Amino acid sequence: MLEIVASTAFSFSSPAVYWRGLSDYECDDPLDPPYCADGFYPRNWPSRPPVPEVRKLKNGVSFRLTEPWEWCYYWPWRLRVPSLSNEAAKAYYRKCMRGDGAFTNKAGSDTRYSWVLETNAGKEPMRIEGVDTPGGNVYRQAGEPVMRGGEMCLPVWTLDFYFPPGDSKEFSMSLPNWLLHKTKIVHPIKISDETPPPNGRYLVTNWDYDFSIPLISPTGRQAIVGGFHVRENFIKLVRVMRLT
Repeated sequence: MLEIVASTAFSFSSPAVYWRGLSDYECDDPLDPPYCADGFYPRNWPSRPPVPEVRKLKNGVSFRLTEPWEWCYYWPWRLRVPSLSNEAAKAYYRKCMRGDGAFTNKAGSDTRYSWVLETNAGKEPMRIEGVDTPGGNVYRQAGEPVMRGGEMCLPVWTLDFYFPPGDSKEFSMSLPNWLLHKTKIVHPIKISDETPPPNGRYLVTNWDYDFSIPLISPTGRQAIVGGFHVRENFIKLVRVMRLT
């Protein structure tokens, strides 16, 4: 079982450098079958149904959601749609967090305990798989590129599993875009022949209500950046483009 280490973070004040995450079709990052084995194409090219565009971070270990962290998966998007009823919002949340959705890998809301939904009492809490949806999202650099598992990767800051004192709703609203990412869906539909990328542009959309996920890592180098307790994680360098 993963051991969660208490935060012993140091303050980190290096100038901020940001990178934009790239979608499948924007980079040479082929996947294993049944997904597309060619770079610069959507993962479901040429004819599979639309799918979440997820990539596992290099420190993307699986870990259990605590109550405050699970609410941080619910509040960021929920607060943007006040017209949605609580019943409808929780039904949508349950769908997004199901075991075969994107983030939980068979340990989701349909089989595990949910603090938000109050379902599956007596079961183990949901587990997060350590994945992200890079396309169009912003990362804050945590160090110089390094080799990780035989691939060149960029160190980026993610939230520490340590949850600071306070309210989950207020904390969710305070998260900057480099710690809170909108979830993406890729479609095997070409929408333009513009270049770059070399094969044209393909359709990528947000999940309904801009469903967002906080970037969390329970392991890795710790720091306090921008007032947030964070840890260092790694994304493949081919999946990002420097902004500043």
